[in-house]
Amino acid sequence: MDKLHFYPRFVDSVATGAKTRSIRNKALTVGGKVQLIGGMESCGATRIGTAIITRVRPVVIEMIGGVPFVILDGVAMDTEAMSRMAHEDGFRSLDEFVDFFESNWGLPYRGYLNEWRILEEPTTNMPIEEAALQAA
Repeated sequence: MDKLHFYPRFVDSVATGAKTRSIRNKALTVGGKVQLIGGMESCGATRIGTAIITRVRPVVIEMIGGVPFVILDGVAMDTEAMSRMAHEDGFRSLDEFVDFFESNWGLPYRGYLNEWRILEEPTTNMPIEEAALQAA
């Protein structure tokens, strides 16, 4: 089963279901299950829940002439759609969204927007080891 690890700033929004998508380098398999995990396993990660991938679309994020530019599924997005995408992905603004990708991976960033549906009630304070024992 694939795993999606989240920075601490995104854990609560994933756990509450406010965030049901994530842009990643890897396209996950539609219909496949994925474990949602807060943090990295080597640093005391917590299990958030299990989800099923419902849709995957290619995305490009870049700056052209100092202006944010996002192409989703081969279509350039307008400013309103880009801002909505940034908010749905857990960012306060489009600028914060673009800055996050630029500072972590550089621009242009080419990846995949993976969307999911939670399959079980999320838990935010369960260490990975304890979650594995409960699943067994």
